[in-house]
Amino acid sequence: MTFRRPGSPAPHLLPARGAAAAAALLLAAAPSQAQQAGGAARALTIAPNASVTQTLTDNVLLDDARKRSDAVTELTVGVRLASRGRVRGFLDYQLTGSVHARESRENNMTNALRAGMNAILIDDFLFLEGAASISQQTVSAFGVQTASPSFDNRNRTEVRSYTITPSMRGLIGSWARYDVRWSHTQQSSASSELGDSTDQALSVVLSSARASRVGWSLSAVQSRSDFDAGRSTDTKHAKGTLSYRATPDLGLSASAGREWSDLLGTDTGGRKTWSLGLNWTPTERTRLNAQRERRFFGDTHALSFEHRMKHSTWRFSSSEDISTSSPSVVNAGTIALYDLLFANFTTQYPDPLIRQEKVREFLQRQNLNPNQAVPIGFLQSAVALTKRQEFGVAYAGLRTTVSLSASRSDSRRIDELATVRDDLALSGRVKQSVLSTTFGYRLNPTDSVNLLLMSQRTQGATSDQQSDLKSISLNWSGQFGIRSSLSFGARHVEFDSLVTPYTENAIFATLGVRF
Repeated sequence: MTFRRPGSPAPHLLPARGAAAAAALLLAAAPSQAQQAGGAARALTIAPNASVTQTLTDNVLLDDARKRSDAVTELTVGVRLASRGRVRGFLDYQLTGSVHARESRENNMTNALRAGMNAILIDDFLFLEGAASISQQTVSAFGVQTASPSFDNRNRTEVRSYTITPSMRGLIGSWARYDVRWSHTQQSSASSELGDSTDQALSVVLSSARASRVGWSLSAVQSRSDFDAGRSTDTKHAKGTLSYRATPDLGLSASAGREWSDLLGTDTGGRKTWSLGLNWTPTERTRLNAQRERRFFGDTHALSFEHRMKHSTWRFSSSEDISTSSPSVVNAGTIALYDLLFANFTTQYPDPLIRQEKVREFLQRQNLNPNQAVPIGFLQSAVALTKRQEFGVAYAGLRTTVSLSASRSDSRRIDELATVRDDLALSGRVKQSVLSTTFGYRLNPTDSVNLLLMSQRTQGATSDQQSDLKSISLNWSGQFGIRSSLSFGARHVEFDSLVTPYTENAIFATLGVRF
């Protein structure tokens, strides 16, 4: 039995060293916290899980020219950890192996990891934050797209990333606060050099210590983006900011400074920058943030609005900026169902860690995918300028769950000196849009059904760089016992493209166990 294609690199049975670095810090520190918990709630919780999925499909290769049916068996084992105390964080890891009855060359193993932590190393002085992820990403926006991560295709790769951020924070007398932090972000892909990059940033911020109507801050930031298949660019930014609390609900801010960068060429002469900002929070359930900024490459903006009702959450955001914190993947995805429900549960569960568990329990009862609005995008090897708009709404009642998530993005390369041939080199612009809808209904305390609809469109400069992906999926799930679940489902997928169109129909069943 083989689990990889001939000529492909060996599968990563464990998270990559980089992606596991932040998670390892949590695992190393958490046991000491568990010992300090005493009779209180456990500081460290561990929840293993496993599932097996059987899928029957009529187009396993996602290619109408070579249409073949197959039976695919997927075995997934995972573990979830949560830590409280001086080290607060979570780790959610899953390893999935798939075996094909006919197309054994398609056998593969995939990793999935989400981890984050915040540790207090020295009280009121030294802190450490970390995050890590492993996910499946699309290599090219113009290649084959799929609505299900179950089947491997040559336009998908495993992307691993981690971020480590140590910081020093404290007071200078009674008049100022200081915040010095260094962040290191690294991303790598399993099968494409386009996804390999490193991003580093050092920032120093001095701000007013006392809460008053008028505040101030001085900041300096130096950052570097380094693409393995492209080039390195450096940016420096220094500015001063004044803030004014006009009312208890309304805050205003303005800043001015100077920015130096070699991103647009070898001229590193500084350019003036400025920004205006607004923060409005009329109630604890409603907030609006808006900012307009002049950067060395042009104007940028960031707008976000969120309103929480008793059973629903509404979100909208619009932004235009260059990619720096996660430079190797241009994402155009919609707001995930998990994020909407996480905001919706804020009033009931103010503690973020407790809220995470409650959201996951709710999604498991409804048999809903927390990442239903899976981000789409493509790998890049040069800094890009992306305009993005996102809208999401979720309603969570006693029996019914409804979510709608939509987004669109417009990306273009801003680093014209880079010579690497990624999507933004093949097409001057890449436009993507996604619409995802979920309907869930609990038939009784243990059984539920849900309907999933998704539409995705990609547009490039030429007709062969355009595609449409549509999918519909219907699922039933039930629980037997406290820790076991069973689900059945069917899906239909249509991918319209001049190069590789296909249709796929499948039925599937999943048996899951939580230990």
